[in-house]
Amino acid sequence: MTPYILDENPELGASEAIHRSRMMMKNHKFDLFWLYLSFIGWFLLCCITCGIGFLWLTPYFNTAKASFYEEVKADYALNGGLD
Repeated sequence: MTPYILDENPELGASEAIHRSRMMMKNHKFDLFWLYLSFIGWFLLCCITCGIGFLWLTPYFNTAKASFYEEVKADYALNGGLD
């Protein structure tokens, strides 16, 4: 989640963003793995179409990751993680 954290907080250093990302992802690593796993079929289908399907899959996948970040961020804030 480091790229999303740096995008929202450009004043943070890289190590601080990585540390915050690690703290946010506690108890959510399997959820992210499951999200990636759910896209395997789509990636295979895109490879079968000689890569044309990636025109639609890439924005969909990036939106899913951004939505996951928003959920993790909200959960982290709810548990008192954000200052």
